[in-house]
Amino acid sequence: MIDKDHPKKGNTVPVHVQNIVTPTLILFRLGGLYSKKRNRSRQIILALLFHVMYLWIVAFKIFCLSLKLNWGSVSATVVKVIPLSLWWLVRLRMKKILSLVKKLELFGEEIPDRDCKKVSKLTKTVIIVATSVIFLHPIFRTLSTLIISEEVAVCLYHELYSIGKRNRAIIFLLHELFNNCPDAVITVSIVLFFSFYCYALSLALQNKRISKNQTYLVYERTLRIFKELENAFSPLIFLVFSHIVFEFLRIMFLIAFMLNYDNTTIIYTEFLSFFTQVTLIFLTVLAADKAQVKANDLRVSLLAFYKTRDAVNSSGEVATLIEDRKLLRFTAWGIFTIRKPLFLSLSAWLFAYGVILLQFMKPSS
Repeated sequence: MIDKDHPKKGNTVPVHVQNIVTPTLILFRLGGLYSKKRNRSRQIILALLFHVMYLWIVAFKIFCLSLKLNWGSVSATVVKVIPLSLWWLVRLRMKKILSLVKKLELFGEEIPDRDCKKVSKLTKTVIIVATSVIFLHPIFRTLSTLIISEEVAVCLYHELYSIGKRNRAIIFLLHELFNNCPDAVITVSIVLFFSFYCYALSLALQNKRISKNQTYLVYERTLRIFKELENAFSPLIFLVFSHIVFEFLRIMFLIAFMLNYDNTTIIYTEFLSFFTQVTLIFLTVLAADKAQVKANDLRVSLLAFYKTRDAVNSSGEVATLIEDRKLLRFTAWGIFTIRKPLFLSLSAWLFAYGVILLQFMKPSS
């Protein structure tokens, strides 16, 4: 057990703890948000590429709006602001995020090596799958659209119809890559880091070998971690959830529209997008809920321990532990708590939206 509250200067995160979190930083690197000092130039290039992609998409959407103004294009343009805002918020918080990684050292001895190895393998597998989906989804969408059907709902594609099918396919693929990859990289990187960090924290807190004398020290560190994680990620998680909800609405509207007009060309790729968004929600909520439950269990065990001691000497500790219940939670900018009941609220809301949408999308007789 580490006796000091902070790691000594020059120490590194224990290898087994580092293996849980480090793979999640790969997507931050892809977005140009983080790199080691010797790869500073690579970070700048990737950051510039990220913004060039956004400028391309914004210019494209403005071009489409100039041809035909509709609320769908306007809302799609506005939604694009969220991932770009996320990028800058993460960039401003990157030091805090890396500091959180280092503070996992405080729980290094509480996490069993066997569990760390399992979670490390899981983390690497999830990162590989997530990266593959991010870059393969635009390719699948392009192939399914251009091979199955010549009808493409992209205004620029129609404007360049005379340049040849192969050139149009390249332009459409670039459009799909630029339109989807930056959004996916920033949202997935935030969700995976937050989720695996919470999971690593829950592993440390469920260690039953901690003595009663050590428990309070672990509890104090847990409170600080919760405070810092909430401070760094609360607005980020709110924006991620907002982006995912807007994606839900967009996908549901698009699927209903295609079914209404018997056009199922890209409906399968939209289902893949829908599944991806659902997975991100599940990962975030389940990991955050698990960490909150384990932290609260630790608080309750301490509360029971102090209640069995002398009531006069322990009254202050008991009162503090009761008040700490409000601190051991993760929120999305203080608007809602990230716990399992959120699934029910979100499902009910989306179901109501779907029912209303289907009523409006019925063809007039």
